[in-house]
Amino acid sequence: MLFVPAPSAYRLRAPGYFILGMAVVLPLADWFVAVSPITTGALLWRFTAIVQLANAASTPLFALLLLYALAYACIDRKALIICAAAAAVIVVLTSIGAVSFPLDAVEFRRRVPAASLSKFQIAALEASLKLVLEVIGSLILLVSVIRTLPKTKVQGSNDPSSSLVMGRLSGAGKAPAAATSVSVGAPGDTVSTEE
Repeated sequence: MLFVPAPSAYRLRAPGYFILGMAVVLPLADWFVAVSPITTGALLWRFTAIVQLANAASTPLFALLLLYALAYACIDRKALIICAAAAAVIVVLTSIGAVSFPLDAVEFRRRVPAASLSKFQIAALEASLKLVLEVIGSLILLVSVIRTLPKTKVQGSNDPSSSLVMGRLSGAGKAPAAATSVSVGAPGDTVSTEE
């Protein structure tokens, strides 16, 4: 597949990276501040921290998806690596939460009054479902980003204002031949888009 970065995508890089970066970092930072100081030995702390993580992880995951799309459109390998690292952090946090939450919920259930038990069970089920869906979503995103990285090897400049040369057609009446590289910038600078 041949992919050429659109010059308009480059204009979105600075505001897109800044705003989407804030949308990834700020909810996770808010979660960290809310659960500080860390007291993993306390059941109430673990239960609250995991429920808050289940509520906080969806926004960064959506922002990472948009960041991935922008980085892919700009063929920005560094941004893709950052996106993969952030997705990996979300995978680890939500996986830990998804594994430990049911155990903590069973233990915490004993402390819930009988009148509030049905609300507790619904809230615990909702938090568990959110965590599982966030683990799956972040894993899918992480795998997609990792699979995209080899396709975005950039050598030389990727300045959008540089010359752009695409592959040529082969033979009359035949389908166009698939080009395997695009010249961007000075002669010899290429962006590999292997399939």
